Amino acid sequence: MAYTKIAPMGNVTGHGTFDTFWNTDNYKTLEEATEKKDYVVVDFVEDDKKIIYFEMYHIKNPETKLYHRLMIQHFVPGLGVDAWDDYEMAKLAQKLIERD
Repeated sequence: MAYTKIAPMGNVTGHGTFDTFWNTDNYKTLEEATEKKDYVVVDFVEDDKKIIYFEMYHIKNPETKLYHRLMIQHFVPGLGVDAWDDYEMAKLAQKLIERD
């Protein structure tokens, strides 16, 4: 399935169109994690049916991607995504950090 990167929340801080995660035990700032190339990128993407997902990958292994289909598809940009979607995405990002 082909996905298209989207930015429904506009410009955000970090490397992804949603967020960037790193091991805060190893690096205090995103800049430190970026310098060491040790972070997870989380983008919003949509499929050809306009269904929105989180797509995430560790920068050390960008070809291995994990996906989470947003349970709440029609969120209000600026107010954030549903808490459950955010929680599920964070669990997947943590798996990528631990793996790589």
